[in-house]
Amino acid sequence: MSDFPQFKSPFAPPPDPAYERFTAGLEVHLRGLDTPERWRWHPPTGKWYSYPISDWALEDVGLGPTKSPVEYRFQQLSSGVWEFVPQMPPSYNLPSLFAEVTQAYQKLKTRVTYPLWSARTGEWRNALQRPPGAGGGPVHRRTEATLPQPARDRIARVRDAERQGFISRDEAAKLIVDIVDEYT
Repeated sequence: MSDFPQFKSPFAPPPDPAYERFTAGLEVHLRGLDTPERWRWHPPTGKWYSYPISDWALEDVGLGPTKSPVEYRFQQLSSGVWEFVPQMPPSYNLPSLFAEVTQAYQKLKTRVTYPLWSARTGEWRNALQRPPGAGGGPVHRRTEATLPQPARDRIARVRDAERQGFISRDEAAKLIVDIVDEYT
């Protein structure tokens, strides 16, 4: 975790295992080692899981987002290619984020069966397992006009990067699909 000094536990030993897993999952997300649009924190088990669209539907629970520390920026790789990468401010206070996520979960735990928090957006969802053989469809995708403002803002930044030539049309299309999928 040397790239992320703010991930060091501020708690006296023994460390809180849930906090340790929480920060480890954020690091996985920030390093791009997961499928970020489906990577979610499950507070009851204190673990991160991926929820493939073929097996899970993620429904909105009606609770506003708990602010995510993750920001997305365009970064130019040594090859000259621009990539949309997750980042986190070095001074971000992870213990307070963990406390906020835990408090939000306390509001949900009696009314939501399988609550999940997204580090990508800060949104809360309820995971519903699809019946065997149901596959991922039909998936009722939202249109851009029905997406929350933060999603529309991200799509606008992607389109702007495409217009400026930082990314190709195909890369922009993939990023936009990922953003829409995140809210589907």
